[in-house]
Amino acid sequence: MKKHLSSRIALRSVVSAAAVLLTVVTPVALTAAPAVARPVTATAAATAGVTAAVDMTGSFRLGMRNGFSAEITNGSGAALKGQKGLVTVAYGKHVNARLEPMTADPSKIVVERLKGGLWERLTLAKGENGAVQATFPLPEDLAAGATVKERFLVTVLGSIPADADMGEFGVAGNADGTGIDRAGFGLGDRGESDVPDVVISGPNGRPELVTGGEPVPFTGKVTNSTGRDIDFDLQDFFFVSGGDDAGDLDPQHVTVERRDAAGKWVPVRLGKQDQAVLGNLDHGALKNGESRTYELRLGLTKFFPRTVTTGGFTLNGGNGSAGFDFSVTYEAPAAGDPDIDRELDVTSGGLKGVTRLKAGGPAREFTATITNKGNITQELHAVFEIAGKDAKRRIEAGEIHVEQYVNAAADGWRSLALTPSDWTTGSLRAAAVPAGKTLAPGESVSYKLRISATDAVQAEAFTFDIEAAAERSSDRVSLPFAVDGATGTGTSAPTSGASASPSATPVTTTTVPGSPNTTGEMAKTGSDTTTPLLIGATGVLVAGGAGALLIARRRAL
Repeated sequence: MKKHLSSRIALRSVVSAAAVLLTVVTPVALTAAPAVARPVTATAAATAGVTAAVDMTGSFRLGMRNGFSAEITNGSGAALKGQKGLVTVAYGKHVNARLEPMTADPSKIVVERLKGGLWERLTLAKGENGAVQATFPLPEDLAAGATVKERFLVTVLGSIPADADMGEFGVAGNADGTGIDRAGFGLGDRGESDVPDVVISGPNGRPELVTGGEPVPFTGKVTNSTGRDIDFDLQDFFFVSGGDDAGDLDPQHVTVERRDAAGKWVPVRLGKQDQAVLGNLDHGALKNGESRTYELRLGLTKFFPRTVTTGGFTLNGGNGSAGFDFSVTYEAPAAGDPDIDRELDVTSGGLKGVTRLKAGGPAREFTATITNKGNITQELHAVFEIAGKDAKRRIEAGEIHVEQYVNAAADGWRSLALTPSDWTTGSLRAAAVPAGKTLAPGESVSYKLRISATDAVQAEAFTFDIEAAAERSSDRVSLPFAVDGATGTGTSAPTSGASASPSATPVTTTTVPGSPNTTGEMAKTGSDTTTPLLIGATGVLVAGGAGALLIARRRAL
């Protein structure tokens, strides 16, 4: 997995949804103490026979899989037969440039060894001086003078003692530890830990995922082992990313499902941030000793990009995380399988040509319909924009009154708040109610609207734009209006918008895909979710509204 991507996403602090910004923030990295120099007595050059030289890849992060390698050289003068090597992991306090070890807990440490292209988890046992250890086989008949490179992944959970600030990983070419070499790493000044333990089990080594094939099941577990209650809203989430130098992954490239209480596999809604696909699981406080367990399965769709040959899944519980890598086998789609189509279509009904309004006069009714003409489910966001024809002044919120028919209202109609647009100078913007919808292929959503000019109107002409946007797609329709009785004068300073109408979710009904639904409701043909998901600064998904359209619209350009 990409280590720079992991540090950008998995290590961001998780905060409440109210504090989340709809922008990508500067990455937050954990600062680790510098690695301690190896004792002279532990170097490969100082030991005869089968020797080892250990190296660490990058900086060490608690709760993450950290890479180590070891070059093992047969200096015994004869080919090796049935030889086993040894790995050790220890943690403790950094005292006088050396490790003062504590008694390590094997349940807090995971060591994996690369074997035949797959990561194999080693069984750890208690060793000498508080360390944990495991043996592994060396290549049979390794010739005298030959060197073999072994690769390992080491995970140390964040619930180890808070005063442990240093660790060591060691490899020897002998099962008794003769010729061991160690690499030290810092654990940082963590103080009291509020980082839960996150463990993934189930994948056998490095699973192979086939595009369009069967998903791989596994289990994720988030446990509060900190010794105290976590009383804030702890969010569990995950991300799926491509391997090194891979292209963007898209929510249409992967599937993630979780087993519900009834034993059914239910799709998890996916979003996107940076190059990764993300999704939310559960959240809330977690008492000391309590766990949240997830039965999950990960699959790749037929749309998965051919350029991505490896990837990774990471489960996060707050700032604690665990993950696994996977390889990709590309199965070419059938000849008739289409590419991803994200087409959106916006239409209006009830008005033709230039619609004339009278200052202080009656409203004109019309409909706006948005249809997903693509072949994938899309998260839709809809807004309306009003722009005056006079470039010298901004049309003001008090000049035009826009209403939407919503069943939850006492009489069906709700005023929409008009505020200065963030996108177009001199325009006003209003969000549809609700602003976000999930549209399956062929599915439509229709809004019944009415518009009028107030007695205070000064704009003699304006346009009303219906805008729809999803990930990398957008469409719009512009309706022209003229006003009889407008003063045609006024200042360029905007006024404050009308008060916002209460949010209401209309009852959904089934209609023929693409046909207008004049009750202002969603044309329901398969989607059961109406609240959009957005990516916040923490790397988690949060409920959002019309503000998301700015991001989606810019991406689509």
